[in-house]
Amino acid sequence: MRLGECAVGVLAVLTMLPGPDMAVVTRRAATSGWQDGLRTAGEITAGLLVWSVLPASPPS
Repeated sequence: MRLGECAVGVLAVLTMLPGPDMAVVTRRAATSGWQDGLRTAGEITAGLLVWSVLPASPPS
């Protein structure tokens, strides 16, 4: 159980760190407006959620 808690903590920190995703959101917001930047941020967040939950889920 400790390993799962540790994995969740590490994934939470890695998800919050700025990286290439921040550059994509900034570019989209600068070129297409803040609404498109917000939509892009939401799509990236949804993808990160999926990629974070899959490894943490128990095998079936």
